[in-house]
Amino acid sequence: MALLVNKGVNAQSDREIVPGKQVSGNVTAKTIRPAFTNERDVERMTDARLIREARGDNKFDVADFRTPDDFGVALENLEYWHQIRTNSVSSVADAEKEVKSVFLKQNADDYKTDFIGENDYYYQFRLRYTGEPDETHTMFLRIIVYKTSARFCSFNSKTGYYSEIRFLDRNSVLYLMDLEVFFDIYNWNSARVLYRKFEETDKEYTHTYYRISITDGDWDVNDKAVLERIKCGVDKSGGVKTCYEDSTVLKTAEISGTARKLKIIP
Repeated sequence: MALLVNKGVNAQSDREIVPGKQVSGNVTAKTIRPAFTNERDVERMTDARLIREARGDNKFDVADFRTPDDFGVALENLEYWHQIRTNSVSSVADAEKEVKSVFLKQNADDYKTDFIGENDYYYQFRLRYTGEPDETHTMFLRIIVYKTSARFCSFNSKTGYYSEIRFLDRNSVLYLMDLEVFFDIYNWNSARVLYRKFEETDKEYTHTYYRISITDGDWDVNDKAVLERIKCGVDKSGGVKTCYEDSTVLKTAEISGTARKLKIIP
């Protein structure tokens, strides 16, 4: 997926973001005690530490990691965040149309949409499954549709997904890029974010995070814990600039005793 930025379109001034508080209905930052506070310690962890961290519970082990605002409507039991690729829009009505055209196209009779709220960046909906409960349908899904003024998005079957970040103040870029990571990681059962760094120069923003995950083994092959560094840079100069992404596997460690054993029946 190409992530692009566009400067000078409805750019906003910086917002003060305080960990653990919601700011102007835009940002929720969780207050936690992270396991790592610098890149050096992450990259030099031992195999034993890597395996232990891969089995950890906290998916976003970052003190000020930005997550979607729930607008005071907490997730229900069996409700999950879900990412869908839609066109960006400029009204609640158009956002609901996008949801119906993308997600509800095959399930319109079984899911109903409830509008939850909006902020400067997106509209938010809850999808409620109204059919008979079964193992193939999630009862509740929480989704967002980006506002064109904040992040232009376009999706079609021929060209794929295209996106431009249009709010280029520091806090908006950080928030939108954290959201991208959030939706990538949220439903990936074995993945966690261990550390995230956000830097700014005169020319660009750089968003770097360290992802840890477990890859499944096989017959007589152990599972592996994998540590990756993902770096993305957003150009601040005029016009549309490609957001490059660099993903590097830094370390792997076998998790002994996890291989499935072949049983030979005489």
